[in-house]
Amino acid sequence: ASDGSLVIGAANNKLWQSLCKVIGKPELAEAPEYLEVKDRVGKHEELKVIVEEWTMKHTVQEAFDLINKAGIPCAPIMTIDKIVNDPHIAGDREMFVKTNHPVAGDLTITGSHIKLSDTPTSIRTHSPLLGQHNAEILEELLGLDIEKVKELEGKGVL
Repeated sequence: ASDGSLVIGAANNKLWQSLCKVIGKPELAEAPEYLEVKDRVGKHEELKVIVEEWTMKHTVQEAFDLINKAGIPCAPIMTIDKIVNDPHIAGDREMFVKTNHPVAGDLTITGSHIKLSDTPTSIRTHSPLLGQHNAEILEELLGLDIEKVKELEGKGVL
């Protein structure tokens, strides 16, 4: 598209025929070289050029609206700046949340992908610092006491 990219899923003959109509090239739907999915897969690069000629005349939103209205699966390919500012993803879905880390300071991190209506998620703790839990893990897994851990740290082993 003229202002970005989108993915189009015309993965069967019916959807291909619909896409040909949308892009104003209905004759492609009956062209022997593009008749079956296997034929179109083999000619992907040349079909990509044909579809891109049409999409470049439209914005992502215009192309999406026309293709989607025809019942063809499609979606904008969003850049990071668009994702973090998207009202649904960043707003409604809360996919980015602000937190404070004791070393890194204020951060925006990925929110929980799991959304439960009766059990909202929250950030309970910051990411651990490098080696923060070494002593507990070494004690639990290897049975090392705190003196042995300090000795290993002093020797530069940990």
